[in-house]
Amino acid sequence: MNYKSVISYISVIFNIFYLGLWIYLTSIYQSHTPSKEQFDKIIIIPEYYREFILIILTIYSVIIFGRSHKVINKILLVIQSLIGFLLIWQFL
Repeated sequence: MNYKSVISYISVIFNIFYLGLWIYLTSIYQSHTPSKEQFDKIIIIPEYYREFILIILTIYSVIIFGRSHKVINKILLVIQSLIGFLLIWQFL
């Protein structure tokens, strides 16, 4: 396993953690404002930088997973593509 694969797998973990935390916090709080405040307390990186880093890592991992011939990487490619779509869609 080379460093490119490791970065791609770390990107998958970060994206799943990010979405999982956001889903968890929105299920606890009834409105958007308290859940966003709690989310910003947990992840202390400013919002714009956090989103930019996640989008760049997602695009990178989609490229790496797309070049691989393993079945698990193709499954992760689909997952990363969906997560990347959601990350970019939130800026609309």
